[in-house]
Amino acid sequence: MSRRASAAALALALVACEGKRADPPAPSPDGGATGAKDAASAAPSSSAAPARGLGRVGGVDASAAPASWAFGCEDESAPRSGKSIGHTSVVFKVELSNGKRAAWKPNARNVKGRYRGEAAAYRLAQALGLPNVPPACVRAFDAAAAGAALAATPEAAKLFASEAIVEDGKVYGVVIPWIDGLTFWPLEKEPLRSEVRAWLGGGEIPAAKLDLARQASSLIAFDFVTGNWDRYSGENVGLDRAGSLVLYIDNDAAFMAGPPKARLAENQARVEATTRFSRRFVARARSLDEARLAAALGDEAPGRPLLAAPALAAVAERIAAFVAIVDAKIAAHGEDATLYFP
Repeated sequence: MSRRASAAALALALVACEGKRADPPAPSPDGGATGAKDAASAAPSSSAAPARGLGRVGGVDASAAPASWAFGCEDESAPRSGKSIGHTSVVFKVELSNGKRAAWKPNARNVKGRYRGEAAAYRLAQALGLPNVPPACVRAFDAAAAGAALAATPEAAKLFASEAIVEDGKVYGVVIPWIDGLTFWPLEKEPLRSEVRAWLGGGEIPAAKLDLARQASSLIAFDFVTGNWDRYSGENVGLDRAGSLVLYIDNDAAFMAGPPKARLAENQARVEATTRFSRRFVARARSLDEARLAAALGDEAPGRPLLAAPALAAVAERIAAFVAIVDAKIAAHGEDATLYFP
């Protein structure tokens, strides 16, 4: 799988870091083909390692996310300067006209439609009461103005000119607030991988790790319902500066049409192996029928749905499947043992 060369940072959803490995093309949320995906190199141990670039944020619970992460999606500021971050990904670190820094993932030939996964992940996280997915705000920038903002950096200008998809003079994409000091929580590496599996499988959880365990449980559930098959390719799980808020970053592999079936099966296996879930998360998931889900995800622009109908239906089916798995565990082990976390 391609290594995401950027640590997505915008307040809604994604990181982009420098360094990535090439992937075979994979389908995008709108059914188009995509080539590489951004990812950062993995951190070495269960202690977080500093990121080299962006971070992100977001939050439903104001007490969970630092105020410095605030990034209003209603804002319409456009890039006034920027540079490419990563060698094969189409991600730019930009300074917006309001003075804020952001990661910008435009719709691009190499990753067609995948920016929508970032926005959909953020919106679904809000509906599920999760403060863990940084805001990913859909923006349609004037193509000529965006190109001019990148013109001072030849590499960025060349990448934008060759990859950006222009529609009626605009380039759609997402912006995510740039957060300095992002660290990574390497769930894909030992010893953390086995440690977290033990926590969620019924083992003893140290009191100081209880909330991290809860957030890891919800991450497994969230990836299952979004169909994100690329969480564990390296540095796709972040931590805030305090090391207490787990950030579900880099979500552009979610909500795809025709995702790799073997990877989705791995997601389901992780849910099946988990015996402890958040009561609040499960309650929110139960409340999301397809109509409510459609309202929560909404459009990216008037008359332009964020997700196509088949992708939306697939999410609703996975939510129902998740609830069924949890209900089976409740029947087998009891409600308090299964809905172990608040």
